[in-house]
Amino acid sequence: TNILYGSSDLVNIDHSLSDHNALILTLPKIIPSHQNSDNKLYYRRGFSDKKMYCFLNLLHGKLVDFSLEADVNDSYNTFLSLFPNSMDELYPLKLSKTNKNKKLRWITPEIKDLAEKKRELHSLAKNSNNESIINQARAFKK
Repeated sequence: TNILYGSSDLVNIDHSLSDHNALILTLPKIIPSHQNSDNKLYYRRGFSDKKMYCFLNLLHGKLVDFSLEADVNDSYNTFLSLFPNSMDELYPLKLSKTNKNKKLRWITPEIKDLAEKKRELHSLAKNSNNESIINQARAFKK
């Protein structure tokens, strides 16, 4: 396939309820991001609770053919082919972009002024031994 995965992460969870442990396998997908001077393009997936149940049902339907008598390696390889295919089927990758010039409406001029003042006080307090400046910076953080 043309799908690239980064280094996988396998976590063994002992829930002490039975003699079997849960294994969580994380397969981070390596997706090339396209860059533009003003906008950054990236791929994303839209997750929702409604689709999660559909995903579980789809995966459960595909796992019906799983044989408990099969070799562990074969079962693992089958699962590794079914899971990403199911993921791509219900959560397709969509190309999105961010715009550097997009203004954040919730950042008001007052918030910008307070953030600038906090940065200045922090810089002064970091580079000064004056207790009044340090206390003023601490009080402003609160």
